[in-house]
Amino acid sequence: GGGGIAPEETMEAFAASYALGVDVFEIDINSTSDDVLVLMHDTTIDRTTDGTGSVNDFTWDELSQLDAAYFYTEDEGATYPLRGTGVTVARLDEVLAAYPDMLYMIESKQTSPGITQAIIDVVDAAGMRDQVALASFTDAEVLEFRDLAPDILTTLTLIEGLDWYAGASGWEPPVPLFSAPMEYGPIVMTGDDVARAQDQGMTVFVWTI
Repeated sequence: GGGGIAPEETMEAFAASYALGVDVFEIDINSTSDDVLVLMHDTTIDRTTDGTGSVNDFTWDELSQLDAAYFYTEDEGATYPLRGTGVTVARLDEVLAAYPDMLYMIESKQTSPGITQAIIDVVDAAGMRDQVALASFTDAEVLEFRDLAPDILTTLTLIEGLDWYAGASGWEPPVPLFSAPMEYGPIVMTGDDVARAQDQGMTVFVWTI
């Protein structure tokens, strides 16, 4: 969400990222209490705004009043240069409308209540099924994405990724996209691993660089 160059997952961050010429916007989605999909990595608002509590406890009107640059710093907390400058939480539909030419990795961060269908609905309203990949750390959500919208690309599930790492004989990827951790427990993604995944027809997104 561009957090290294601007307040993360805000419109300011995407403007800065777009100016750099990035290939894909990676974004994280939660829902307000009145079912507005917003960009927020955490299920709470404490780390990035001047509010406290769960995203899902707030209406959109309430959330939109918060300062989404409150904790943004470029000098490890000595100063917070963008506090009070009008940086707000971004909505999913807002970002898709602002950058209709971009590719998106959209990760659901909220499992209860579920938002898989709501994410698909916003993508459909923007007419961008062929420009997004859907992801979740919860395997059931990834499988639900596939069931609800078989023509929208998803990442591998966690179990599928672990099966791939195990190198099971005859294993074939169910989807051509591997969102792979650079390090995950004892697993380290190497250049040889990337080449092996690509040989199996997968595009590899490695995180966090």
